[in-house]
Amino acid sequence: HLGGSVSPRPFASGVEGGRAFLAMEWVEGEPAAAVADRLRDAGDRDALLTLAAGIATAYARLHERNVLH
Repeated sequence: HLGGSVSPRPFASGVEGGRAFLAMEWVEGEPAAAVADRLRDAGDRDALLTLAAGIATAYARLHERNVLH
């Protein structure tokens, strides 16, 4: 979600059966692609640009913290 929290909190990580894993907090919400589709279909360009800017900001924050995504 983009409401200030950069990413879900990690719960656990490790290796199981020779495969690395990372368990993260589940974040409720609608997929960004579904929201974008709805906004595009409604012709709401301003809201679509706001959504895109929020996503870009979230990714920038992740990159600043060297978070793998």
